[in-house]
Amino acid sequence: MADSLQAGSVRVGAADRTLVAERLVAHYQAGHLRRQELELRLTQVAHARTDDDLHRLTLDLPEVPGPARPISLVARSAPGPEPRTSPLRVALDVVVMVVTFSAAICLTLLLIVAGSTSSGNAPGGSGLNFSVAALSAVGAFIVGAGTIHLFYRAFAKK
Repeated sequence: MADSLQAGSVRVGAADRTLVAERLVAHYQAGHLRRQELELRLTQVAHARTDDDLHRLTLDLPEVPGPARPISLVARSAPGPEPRTSPLRVALDVVVMVVTFSAAICLTLLLIVAGSTSSGNAPGGSGLNFSVAALSAVGAFIVGAGTIHLFYRAFAKK
């Protein structure tokens, strides 16, 4: 392990190993390598840690004609991670979901109670009807707004 990590060596990644392996296969197809030698070098490619290790595997081989594929053994910057949803947004979504669900249940129960007590002969019936109507409107607004928010968060382009 220490012999492959010499001064001035750069560590390689899977993409670098893949490019060298493809190059070795091209040399095998061109007749520059025998099958046993190809298998041995491919095993060494899999265990290579530095650019020097990979360079030694193709040092004695000529250039293979064909489409030029650059073999870059310089460290590449990895694409950045996808932006995560902030914990505050997740908390807001959970609160909206709970309030929407609670409002839907309360609205349903309120309408059931209002329907069963709408005999019209109850004392103070007009005040009760106004209260039921106002609570129903607020509940419908909360359910509608919460549903729209949750659909937007679930299906909006990110």
